Amino acid sequence: GKTMLIAFLPLLSGVSPFALALAFLLAYAVCVLVARVAQQQIGGYTGDVLGAAQQAAEIVMLMTLSAGEGNAF
Repeated sequence: GKTMLIAFLPLLSGVSPFALALAFLLAYAVCVLVARVAQQQIGGYTGDVLGAAQQAAEIVMLMTLSAGEGNAF
């Protein structure tokens, strides 16, 4: 329903599927990195760590998508 429509909005706005896939991959990678660092440093994760992972993933996605704007990305 509505969730699927929201998921496809970047494609409808002209973002290339490759740039979108790369952005999702990098966001996933940064979340895994934050989780591993939290596991090593504090033995797990808290709500603050989850919030930091979300913010880092969003920053990586926005940077990736903006870097691809107007390029052959």
